[in-house]
Amino acid sequence: MHSKDGSEIASVHADPSSSAMGSPLWIKDLSDSERKSKTGSYGRSQIWESLGLPAPPYSNTRVEIIHWVRPPSNWVKLNIDGSARNNPGMSSGGGLVRNDKGMFLFGFFTGYGKGSNNNAEMRVAYDGFMLSLNRGFR
Repeated sequence: MHSKDGSEIASVHADPSSSAMGSPLWIKDLSDSERKSKTGSYGRSQIWESLGLPAPPYSNTRVEIIHWVRPPSNWVKLNIDGSARNNPGMSSGGGLVRNDKGMFLFGFFTGYGKGSNNNAEMRVAYDGFMLSLNRGFR
């Protein structure tokens, strides 16, 4: 396997501080090793063993690297997440607002008590909108 600059990566123990397209090389190395394995078991078991961990059951689930997308010029973007433990259970949510240059403007977090994950998602969206309006963002 080769990195973006053409140097060879010998194992999953590549320098985790190096990166290719924003992700550490060892993560890219792990996913490439997984993809190259026909059954998914040979490469996977070696990877997990080299990390000193038991291999989880094989899954065809595809893992993709994502990134934040900036809002249009002169806009802000509110990113939120809400969750509930054991659904329903203790729930909470939080979020952050960034401008069109990606600059962090403010963040927030709050607990909602017992409720569902859907309830937490709706409440955190409302809280985020209200906090943004109260700070003068329209």
